[in-house]
Amino acid sequence: MEGVDTGLAISSSVVLTICILGLVGNTKHIRRKHLCQKHFCQGAFVSAHTCRKHKCLEHCCRGALSFCDFFLLVLSVIRTFSNLPLYKIDYDNPWISYPIFIWDFICTGGTKYYTVAISLERCFAICFPIAAHRYMTERRARWLAVGVFLFTLLVTLVSYLYRFHWDATSFHVFVAVVLHFAPFLAVLILNFCIYAGLKMYQKKRKALTETESSEVSVTRMLLVIVVVFGLCYSFEFVRRILNFTGYFSDPNLTYYDYTLNHLADIFYVLNSSVNFIIYYLMGNAFRGQFLKLMKNTCGFARLRGGTSCSKFSEASKSALLKISSSHQKNESQTATCID
Repeated sequence: MEGVDTGLAISSSVVLTICILGLVGNTKHIRRKHLCQKHFCQGAFVSAHTCRKHKCLEHCCRGALSFCDFFLLVLSVIRTFSNLPLYKIDYDNPWISYPIFIWDFICTGGTKYYTVAISLERCFAICFPIAAHRYMTERRARWLAVGVFLFTLLVTLVSYLYRFHWDATSFHVFVAVVLHFAPFLAVLILNFCIYAGLKMYQKKRKALTETESSEVSVTRMLLVIVVVFGLCYSFEFVRRILNFTGYFSDPNLTYYDYTLNHLADIFYVLNSSVNFIIYYLMGNAFRGQFLKLMKNTCGFARLRGGTSCSKFSEASKSALLKISSSHQKNESQTATCID
């Protein structure tokens, strides 16, 4: 029993640490999206106008994904504290269990299906650049984000009915298929198409322009996010299936059930925390804007007696110079096309 308590304490500490770091990162990401929406351009294959269309769709989906990750981490913090002896939540109370269930499934479904929407946007942009130039508008981007949210609400409603009114036994299979297997399979197929499209495009045009290489860089970054997505949720998927089959009903397998549960919990929150790190490591424009935001934040702290942030200044300045020069080239190319 002491070993279980020690394991619970270690697992809870790891989950809380990941949650806190993830909350800070997602807060910075949401704030950066709000401040930099009018000044940041990722680039596209066709023109700067297409770039703004891609940017709007990407901002909508990634912004919604960050919000889902943020509130999912908040819920994970609440659940982790409830597992400790410090504070207990009465999950038998329907006024507590039902809202937490709905909150959990909206955030989890949003995380999964906004990732699918991002992969769909990348696949459309890479494999059909001309059609993307014609059909990817700001209005359609917002409708896509709203449609994903409504679909998530529908999945949450069906999950609620399965869990509390229909068949609680097959509930685990429904969740494993709808919230784990189906989105992962969709993301896998879409990213295979993206990879094939990139290979075919690079064979046709060996020399990529700066704008095109920026588009490829964004696509590679999202591919990494998808791989992390599949890895982190694989434990949760396996746990749901094994619980349905009753594999862990044998008392001799209690230790493995316990270990798998804690691994699933850790990777569950890790997926919502690690996206910010991937954006920073693989996105040059994101890195520049983040450093600028940190410089402004530290400058405000310095006015109130904080320390200097000169080391952020130079890195921010060099990154922003690259972004501005790329943006000016895009505008000049567009002006040339108009003339």
